[in-house]
Amino acid sequence: IDLDYTVDQYTVNVTATVDCFTNSFTGAHKLHVVAVEDSYNYPASTTTQDVFHYVQRKMFPNGQGTVLNALTDGGSQTVDLSYTFVAGAPAQGNYKLWTDMDHLTLVAFVQNTSTKKVHQAAILPMEVAIGMKEDIKEHGFALYPNPTNGLVNIGLELPHSGNAQVVVTNVL
Repeated sequence: IDLDYTVDQYTVNVTATVDCFTNSFTGAHKLHVVAVEDSYNYPASTTTQDVFHYVQRKMFPNGQGTVLNALTDGGSQTVDLSYTFVAGAPAQGNYKLWTDMDHLTLVAFVQNTSTKKVHQAAILPMEVAIGMKEDIKEHGFALYPNPTNGLVNIGLELPHSGNAQVVVTNVL
């Protein structure tokens, strides 16, 4: 399974491509894609547990998964899925996040519907980042002074609130 995604605010667009490398897969199969919240702290918990890890937030498109056509050697199937999350106050039956999009991981797996055997799986941590692949001028990016004596200021305007990660790399 090859997973890819794009994020627009809180909308996640997932593209999952399933490649089959054998003819031994008989029966019906489904693709399941799950958004998992990596970790959050909930000090108001009614139990002694305040920190929660790897909490399932949403199955795309739902818990039934997506039916795949017959899997044949050399065949490939692509599935596009989308969901818009809301941050804050998750509860039973809703898919709201405690944190933000930077704390989500996508998990995908292909499962035989009769035997429940999982044939392929993939995991992809989501990183909502501004980088060279995106138009940084659109986001109001500033780095100064240049040149610097070791202390640098970074200014970044984002379309929504959240955490930003800065990676400094020495090209030498």
